[in-house]
Amino acid sequence: MDEYNSFFTSFRPFFIGFLPVTPEEKRKHFSFFTDRENKPLKFVARHFFDNNHNKGNVAVSRDEYLQIIERAVEKIKSGIVSKIVISRIKNTKREKDISLSLLLLRMKENYPNAFVYAFRNKEGELWMGATPELLLSRNNGKFTTVSLAATQPVVEGKNTSKYHWTKKEIEEQKIVSDFIISELHSNGALRISAGTAQTVIAGKVAHLKTIIEFESEKPSGYWLDILHPTPAVCGFPREASRTFILENEKYGRSYYCGYIGVEDEGGMAEYFVNLRCMRVNEDSFDMFVGGGIMERSDPSAEWDETEWKSETLLALINRPVSER
Repeated sequence: MDEYNSFFTSFRPFFIGFLPVTPEEKRKHFSFFTDRENKPLKFVARHFFDNNHNKGNVAVSRDEYLQIIERAVEKIKSGIVSKIVISRIKNTKREKDISLSLLLLRMKENYPNAFVYAFRNKEGELWMGATPELLLSRNNGKFTTVSLAATQPVVEGKNTSKYHWTKKEIEEQKIVSDFIISELHSNGALRISAGTAQTVIAGKVAHLKTIIEFESEKPSGYWLDILHPTPAVCGFPREASRTFILENEKYGRSYYCGYIGVEDEGGMAEYFVNLRCMRVNEDSFDMFVGGGIMERSDPSAEWDETEWKSETLLALINRPVSER
């Protein structure tokens, strides 16, 4: 713990990451990186949009958020887009007795199927998160990506096979799957295979997830540029959704909905969409949450969904001091 604290209390760039556990336990290991030279792996972090990260840090009210969603629904009804992802900042007070290194370890313990990390960039911003969404995994010429969308609150003790998904939620996730598969076919991917959509648990919420595999001799960066951002974090069609987001969201997403990950020189790489994340300020946490808006979306329900998603991190931040 003292080793981690030394990084949190300094202002030099650093990265600490825990790769998630898979059923086969193949990826159950801890990766530790700093700004030292000769690192075995390279850390990668990319903003959502390059021109969107300096827009501001405004936490909108519930009424303001509902108004943005209402405009998104009207845009979708016009036929220009079929899905737009709308997001917001949820700001919460940072108590002085919170140990960030302990918070990071609790995130690892509580969310073993998420990519858990903390990093400080060269500009001095500190980010932490526990993201459930794999964007791209590469093992030599074999790649894996996932289509993750639709959200419900988790019901304690409920088997994943018992969750019921509405037509709106199934359509929302299918848009993401269809986009990914279409882009892979159009850009030279080989031996593409997609599984069936399954319910998965990520913290306090459940999602629909489809695993998609393919082969290619092209580098990871080629496929990252093609796939990111997917309709899961932007919308569809991508450019029209992006334009709406830039014109209507009142803050800059920065690394939220961008991607983060690690890569080496031997053909291994893991990149994750940066969800369930927060920017750590001196006296507060800026948590980033959002949801996919469709024609059938109910603005109030969409607000509730962002509240559920914020519980992934809030549950640990607000844990009693005696338990930290």
